[in-house]
Amino acid sequence: MAVHRVLAAAAVQRALVGESPLPGELPPPGPELLAALTTAFPDPQADLGEYLAVRLPLWRVLHGRVLPFDEDEYRAMEQRVYERARDLAAGLNHTLAGAAGSGSTADLASVTAPTLVLHGTEDPMFPPAHAEATAAAVPGARLVMIEGMGHTLPRALDEHLAAEILHHTS
Repeated sequence: MAVHRVLAAAAVQRALVGESPLPGELPPPGPELLAALTTAFPDPQADLGEYLAVRLPLWRVLHGRVLPFDEDEYRAMEQRVYERARDLAAGLNHTLAGAAGSGSTADLASVTAPTLVLHGTEDPMFPPAHAEATAAAVPGARLVMIEGMGHTLPRALDEHLAAEILHHTS
């Protein structure tokens, strides 16, 4: 497993320096997202204004370019994070954990539960090939690509996503 983590992190590192994925590798995050990630972590002592100035550009990129970006929605979410967080720097752990993932779908072949894979067509973090690989790895999985959705779950899609989940669970 440690080898797979190194390979996944290496794929991101290659993307950061402009190199192409190796044969058989899933596509890395897009260049716009990689650039946004390099500046998305505020100083742990940042005040709310400084914090939001650093975080909102990242959400804009993660959201994708197709659906309207509701800045107030993301501002309110990040304000709640800022007000409730005991350690703002700990947010970096989520990004590091994702980059350290194995990138392997081998364990998914053992999933026996009915599986729905919902994924945005405009996800800059995990391009659609990641969703396709996940759905292909889970026996009988159903893949639903959400047109225009990026790597976020905007309120504008709540009804659509809920309908897909209800259809899957009924």
